[in-house]
Amino acid sequence: MVEVGRQMMKAEVVRPTEFAQMMHIRKERYSRRHAGKHVVWLVADKYQQYLLVSQKLNWVKDYIDKHLASAPCDTVSISGLYSCAGNKDGRHGGFHKHRWAVVCAPLEDARDAIESLRPRFENAVVLGSDTCYEVVQ
Repeated sequence: MVEVGRQMMKAEVVRPTEFAQMMHIRKERYSRRHAGKHVVWLVADKYQQYLLVSQKLNWVKDYIDKHLASAPCDTVSISGLYSCAGNKDGRHGGFHKHRWAVVCAPLEDARDAIESLRPRFENAVVLGSDTCYEVVQ
């Protein structure tokens, strides 16, 4: 369990050498819709160290700020992550802070999207409550 903001949540780290698979993904309580659908946010590290998975973008922001940012200039903002979601153009190439790329997948297709991206990263971090994600090892 990891403290994010004022909440405690589960942060499960899955490495590519481990045989693990996402089994069930349920809607997180109070998660917002994007374009009218419930989505899972996939935040990918440009250097292929981390793939962060969550239904709430603010949990991803808090996890990056508390555990991955090594300096104050490395912290991210929710609006910055949201604005670069699915964006591949611009002078930064779609990366927030020249490091984080954001993609969202519909909740019903999220398992396949996560499993297709996960082998390319050193660590996949699933952020959420115990009841919404089930990772089987």
